[in-house]
Amino acid sequence: IRSNGIRLVNNGNSETFMVCNHNGSVDLYNDNVKMAHTFGSGFKISNGGELYIDGNAASGHCQINMTRSDASWAVNNETNFRIYRASGNNGNPASGSLFFEINHVGDVMPGSNASQDLGTSSKRWDNLYINDLQLSNKGKSNDVDGTWGDWTLQEGESDVFMINNRSGKKFKK
Repeated sequence: IRSNGIRLVNNGNSETFMVCNHNGSVDLYNDNVKMAHTFGSGFKISNGGELYIDGNAASGHCQINMTRSDASWAVNNETNFRIYRASGNNGNPASGSLFFEINHVGDVMPGSNASQDLGTSSKRWDNLYINDLQLSNKGKSNDVDGTWGDWTLQEGESDVFMINNRSGKKFKK
């Protein structure tokens, strides 16, 4: 088939199934309503909420954007894997707040410092398997005396050790 554009319709010419535009998009319809189309770097599903799959190699990343009237989310593969959120039906949710990130070496990070929790008071993680535990509230203060701390919890064969990284003091229990 050769043409400057193709339009597939039913026998009565009253319902469009697909339109192939010359030098442009391919549009898919359901019950005569456009539901999805290609664009220069990806694919978009619409009608209500929207889902964009954008694999723009020229901009150095791929992304999936999911939008609806109350919130929009973006999953981006830039140098790092990132999840963003914006309020409302935002065509570019990555312009909103960064919620979560996995960097190129596998470190998992919150969107910003001291702004998010891992679990909630009603939905808790079961077990946490780690090596040494690093505890620091640098940049904030505690509720008891208003200071901040920086500690490391380490386990020995028969003891548990607390190291004050600010003063260098070591405690064992």
